[in-house]
Amino acid sequence: MTPIGDEIPSGIIEGKLDGLIDAALQISSQRREILTRMRSALQKGDDLAALKYARELCGLAEQRKGKIKGDGMSKNQPTVRKSATPDAA
Repeated sequence: MTPIGDEIPSGIIEGKLDGLIDAALQISSQRREILTRMRSALQKGDDLAALKYARELCGLAEQRKGKIKGDGMSKNQPTVRKSATPDAA
């Protein structure tokens, strides 16, 4: 087995690395901008905007209106009850 440098001309490797570095710098710049907006929203006390920016930073899709209400704890969700007898293990 030969090292990758022997199989691929160095100019191609450098070109790919340049493209990768450019992409990483662009992503970093975008994330820094979102983080700045999130920090500003938190300082203003705008929790919903801050949550939107946090979701964007984490890569979560924006939730549709009406899907998120209160603290997320629905009164219609089933409750978990402990059994009167311990589990046999």
